Amino acid sequence: MYLDEIYSGEKNVVLPIYTCETCIKPFVDHGFNIEYYRINEDLSINEDSLVTELEKIAYNGILYVHSYFGFDTLSKAKPLLKKLRQKNELTIIDDYTQSWLNKKKEIEADIYLCSIRKWLSTPDGGVLSSDTQPLQSKNIKPFCEEQVNEYIEASLLKNRFLENDPSVEKSQFYPLFKHTIEYFEHKEAYALSPISKVIFDTANYDFVINQRIKNAKFLSQNINNNIVEKIFNDIPQGIVPFYYPIYIKNGRRADLQKHLIENNIFCTIHWTPSKIIAERPEIAQIYPNILSLVCDQRYSTDDMTRFVEAINNFK
Repeated sequence: MYLDEIYSGEKNVVLPIYTCETCIKPFVDHGFNIEYYRINEDLSINEDSLVTELEKIAYNGILYVHSYFGFDTLSKAKPLLKKLRQKNELTIIDDYTQSWLNKKKEIEADIYLCSIRKWLSTPDGGVLSSDTQPLQSKNIKPFCEEQVNEYIEASLLKNRFLENDPSVEKSQFYPLFKHTIEYFEHKEAYALSPISKVIFDTANYDFVINQRIKNAKFLSQNINNNIVEKIFNDIPQGIVPFYYPIYIKNGRRADLQKHLIENNIFCTIHWTPSKIIAERPEIAQIYPNILSLVCDQRYSTDDMTRFVEAINNFK
């Protein structure tokens, strides 16, 4: 995120307490004063907390919001956000990475950003736009072929690992992924690589959207285990899930994860708390208990059936 190019106001920002480190780090690197507002268990904004934190910065700075997992988690706060947008000294940034394929914007913001590579497994790709100000970076560099090739190598190794190729271990591809992701998310802005452009231009978006909806609906309708709490019981029209998130009760997330891995099911944790917020008591509500179930276009109904059976059989 190139803050110097898109924002020149007071160095204050209010972020959601439930977020990834890559959303926090740019503000730390640019010397911002950072406050955090709470997120409710249904992943909606805690409006009282948001107002309290904005008052600390006198409504002068950046308000950073994002929805979660493709679901409309901002709509409850829409009236408040609309009112806040009228404050001249407050800039609202909407990170719609997790709701990229939804049919409509959830809120009106000053600046929109999105990491689209996470939807189609491309090495790179992002969007930065605004309805209120011209945005044109003067510092975009040519794409980095070395990093793109490293990401492709890691992806191929990971696919072989997931297909149970005995010659591939996680230790072979994980460091490559970690290195390339850190590189693209924390270094200079690069032009889109040719391979990512081809993927974005030729992807079958109808299939991507429909398969994600179909898979998430199957999970929501068929998961039945007392240790699992569904955050979303259905998939509303116009919503395209990024993942299907669930809470695991009684501190047993690690146990369920182990059980799923034994069944060759690999789920993601969004997110490990950043070291910057690791000591804050608010993180205990969501971070230790949430688990993201994959439901993207790579998976079929047969895969979802296998996922559900493994979850429902967990004791």
